[in-house]
Amino acid sequence: MKISGALLAASAYSNPTQKEENEVDTRDQGWISCYYTNWSQYRPEYGKYFPENMDASLCTHLIYAFAIMYNTGSEWTIKEYEWNDEQLYGRFMANKGSTKTLLAVGGWNHGNERFTQMLDTGDAGIRKWAQNSIAFCKKHGFDGLDIDWEYPAKTTVDTSPQEDYYRFQRMMEITREEVDKHPGFLLTVAVGISDDKIYFQDGNNPSYDVVHLTQHVDMVNLMSYDVHGHWEDKTGHQMPAHIKRDDDRLDYTDSVEWILENWLVQGANPKKLSLGLAAYGRGFTLQSSADYGYMAPAKQDPNTGLYSNAPGKYTREPGFLSYYEICEKINEGWQTVWDEEISATYAHGGDQWIGFDNEESIRYKVKLAKHYKLGGIMWWTLDDDDFKGNYCGSRYPLLTAGYDEWFYGGSSPTGGPTTPGSSTTKSTTTTTTSSGGGNGSPDCGSSPDGYYTHPQYCDHYYQCANGLLYDFTCPPGTFWDDEKNFCEHSGSVDCCNGQRPCKSV
Repeated sequence: MKISGALLAASAYSNPTQKEENEVDTRDQGWISCYYTNWSQYRPEYGKYFPENMDASLCTHLIYAFAIMYNTGSEWTIKEYEWNDEQLYGRFMANKGSTKTLLAVGGWNHGNERFTQMLDTGDAGIRKWAQNSIAFCKKHGFDGLDIDWEYPAKTTVDTSPQEDYYRFQRMMEITREEVDKHPGFLLTVAVGISDDKIYFQDGNNPSYDVVHLTQHVDMVNLMSYDVHGHWEDKTGHQMPAHIKRDDDRLDYTDSVEWILENWLVQGANPKKLSLGLAAYGRGFTLQSSADYGYMAPAKQDPNTGLYSNAPGKYTREPGFLSYYEICEKINEGWQTVWDEEISATYAHGGDQWIGFDNEESIRYKVKLAKHYKLGGIMWWTLDDDDFKGNYCGSRYPLLTAGYDEWFYGGSSPTGGPTTPGSSTTKSTTTTTTSSGGGNGSPDCGSSPDGYYTHPQYCDHYYQCANGLLYDFTCPPGTFWDDEKNFCEHSGSVDCCNGQRPCKSV
């Protein structure tokens, strides 16, 4: 069921900067981490962003992105990247209010090579890097270190070898040991969320041992956005809450719901997970302005090979628009569409198409995070929300909606679904047992990780993960589809009378 837009319009957001004197401080009830980017200072005019533009009251933790890995010639440390980072550090601290601050190292453009080279120095070199990095953070007033390696044991802008899966685990162990020598100092990590990051596939290592990782950090920031984007030849939302049943790009990381279930099935402590939220959209150029729906064909740029929308005048990046640039387009006449199945929004105008989250869908995703009992939410990034309030009607409308829903929202919107997911029939219940092997269930002690058909009931299925058996129950009205590997509407699954094996009548 759609979350009522009228409900949002009628209910005033709580303004955390204007709390009543006797109001209880809710900030011990979870994390809201917000990334500040040191390159947003270079945007033109309205888009230019500095620490003075932050509203720290909407966050519990502010993360400065990015520092870089640096080899002094004899040992590794981290250092500033931009020419004026040291000056910006001071301004950042002057505007942080009561929030905790962390310095992030890495990022997509940073690549893998320097992380891998640091790991080549062995335990002693890793320990020295951790000591130096903590000292750098403390020197500049930061309360913690955020590691954003994209991604161990994967190829992105360059290649991280397969053994980095194991060496990254050791890196986190040693860094935790050094962090613990500084009471109150925080260690967090930003992670990719696709299946190949947490499952062994086709002989390749994942990036993370989920249980190990959550044991050694204070928070894991799930980069649960960029599920779809201009690298694909048809339109799709960058962060759908639920899977689109007829999307042939479908895999288990195609929705927020499945991302969270995958991480939890792998043994992640939910209180150590923050759901990443995006204050931007991913866009496409349509082949035809008359065909503007979800999964509409996109037009390829022969020069780049991508299917990007035209860049925004402030962010200036093809395939991308900040939320305030999207609001500007909507004010100019672009049409918005709420997609009931994915519980998210897209807009189109002419041959341009953008998938994004508005206040309504942000509130819904925050409800999902609370439904799964996560420890918090994370924003990428502060500078992509309407931080001046000139285009979207108020300052920081997305961050305000997220803050309000996390700390003050109920378990479900009035008139909406009773639990997140019921609007799209994708929510499942789970029972964890031992390795299995009885009553026709797979023996997960000897069977490979993966999904297995239930021998008796169509609305059940099994998953083996790390030697444990998980018994899932599909939502009402759906059956497990063996070919698609997800719960599908019962009428489209060949299963007699809801029980296996099929028997002739």
